[in-house]
Amino acid sequence: MIAGEKIDAVLVDITPYTFGISAFGEMNGMPYPYVFVPLIHRNSVLPASKSEVFFTMHEDQKAAHIHVYQGENPDAQLNTPIGEFLFDLKKTSEENPVVVNFDLDLNGILKVTAIEKKTGKEQSIQIENAVSRMDETDMDGARNRVGALFDDSEADDASDPDKALIEKAQALIEKATQMMEQATSDDKEDIIDQIEQINAAFKNRDLDALKEPMENLTDILYYLES
Repeated sequence: MIAGEKIDAVLVDITPYTFGISAFGEMNGMPYPYVFVPLIHRNSVLPASKSEVFFTMHEDQKAAHIHVYQGENPDAQLNTPIGEFLFDLKKTSEENPVVVNFDLDLNGILKVTAIEKKTGKEQSIQIENAVSRMDETDMDGARNRVGALFDDSEADDASDPDKALIEKAQALIEKATQMMEQATSDDKEDIIDQIEQINAAFKNRDLDALKEPMENLTDILYYLES
C-alpha cells in the first residue's frame, strides 16, 4: 500500500478493551467521584496514544491519585483496576491542570504518564500485558464484589434506572469501607451514619431517600482522597 499498489485488505492489531481513569464528575444527575473517563477506546489501532487534561478540585491540592481501569462501564468501580499511582502536585491557589497520557504498544504494554503543566513534572507507571488482563470472569467478579453487599433477589427486582442508582450506592459503600482505615474518628462516625441511612433507604425501597446520604458520602470520600 505504501508503494502505491492496490490491495484488498489490511490486517492490523487493535486493542480489545477500553482503558481510562476515574475522575470526579456527574452520573445519573448526581456528583460522583468515580466516573470512568476512557482514553484509549476499544478497537483502537495499535500502537495507540491519547492524552486528556484534568484539573485539581480545590486550591493547594497536594496530590492526584491516578487510578487506571480496563472496561466499558461508565462507573469506574465496576471496571477492572489494572494500576494506580499517587502524583504529588505543587500547591497553588489556582486550578492546576494535569495531563494524563496513555501509550499502548503492540506488545500490550500500557504506559500511563501524568504531567503537571505548570512545572513540567511528570510521573509514570508501566502496565505489562494490559490487553490480556480482563475477561468475562473478571467483569463478573467486579460486579459481584459490589452486588454481594446486598441481597441479589432485591437487586434483581429493580427496574433499570433504579438498579443503576442502587449499584451506585453499593459502589459508594464499598469504597467508603475501603477508606475507613485512613479516616479520623469523626469521619468514621459520619461515614457509618451515611451508610446506615443508605441501607435503611434500600431496605425500605425508598430510592428518593438514597440521594441525600449518597451525596453526603460522596463529599466525605472526596475530602478523604484530596
